[in-house]
Amino acid sequence: MSTTGSWITQDINSLDFGHTANLRIWVLAENVTPTGLTWRMDSWGDSIFYSAGVSILAVV
Repeated sequence: MSTTGSWITQDINSLDFGHTANLRIWVLAENVTPTGLTWRMDSWGDSIFYSAGVSILAVV
């Protein structure tokens, strides 16, 4: 939590990955302003990433 009282939480709520490789995923919020943000989600390495869902709650 920041000293301004603003905060963001990001939660992965669903995953569909292939079972033949390691599960690797990250979620990032950037360019955060009082009116919006940019969020990204990705996998790396040999992960087989079909789909995922993320819930984001921002309090400003």
